[in-house]
Amino acid sequence: MTAPILPLDASNLASEKNLGIVGAWMLWPTDGEWRKRYFSTLAVEDVLSRLPSTMSRGPITALVSLARAAASPDEIAGEWAKRSPRGMGAGRIVYDAMKEVILDPSAKAPVGKATEAVRTAIYGAKNSNSKHINEDVVKTYRPVAALWAAYIYFDDGGEDGAPFPCCPEDLPQFLGFAEDFRELAERTKPKHRGQPIIPRGVSVRLPDDVLAILPRGTLTVQV
Repeated sequence: MTAPILPLDASNLASEKNLGIVGAWMLWPTDGEWRKRYFSTLAVEDVLSRLPSTMSRGPITALVSLARAAASPDEIAGEWAKRSPRGMGAGRIVYDAMKEVILDPSAKAPVGKATEAVRTAIYGAKNSNSKHINEDVVKTYRPVAALWAAYIYFDDGGEDGAPFPCCPEDLPQFLGFAEDFRELAERTKPKHRGQPIIPRGVSVRLPDDVLAILPRGTLTVQV
């Protein structure tokens, strides 16, 4: 199975459209219909922001057509509340397990320990069903875990009203961090584990023309 490539436009990487694409994949990596609804919502907001004070019939008709397919702000807020802790959990598992292996190559079960910590943080009781963490977090969000790790590391999205996952002008640097996380996690292999922290071919990929222009080499593991 080939990992999907994010449909980003390298000619204007720091754009709100590209930001919406990245954010949609981070929240709905396995739900194409919700991604479409989210894109429609962003398109409605874009039309609203550009409408003149005196509107012709055309823009109004286009806006109504877009709105019919769009998710409401309340729906998106509900999805964010439900999905963002799981996405951040997947990113935290990758970051914490990778950090432990880098600091101590002989560390035992770093992925298991990181997963257990996230499971407890999200679901509370220690005896909660492990199926939840495996299905709802690891399996669903592992393809975008490097993006969520970058979100945690970058610490910009959502702060002081910043859009998700970051400000448009910061998107190239954000994606550079995410690519650094992906590459490092794909080659970081715990001593007692048969595969890297993120197996190759699992993560969503960036287009080649986007990769060619990303700022790289700035990632440091925070102790």
